[in-house]
Amino acid sequence: KPELTSTKTIFVREVWFKYIAIQMNIPQYTSMIEKYEPNLISLGLISIITAGDGSGFRHTNYFRLTDMGYKFCEFMTNYED
Repeated sequence: KPELTSTKTIFVREVWFKYIAIQMNIPQYTSMIEKYEPNLISLGLISIITAGDGSGFRHTNYFRLTDMGYKFCEFMTNYED
């Protein structure tokens, strides 16, 4: 697993893409994660991009998930037909 690098509260997005792709068992598709990142941000599910060059993101209480993103994931994992 890749280590997440941090400078105070700024985390490196490129590493986050790799980490999520590995967690989804698609390590070769980090570009797919990057493609849909703006959608997740606009929906308020993950934290915003930080750093002037767009390389970082804000760490939250749930790593990068917002409170709403965490609750949504919790709902989806507990959902039953």
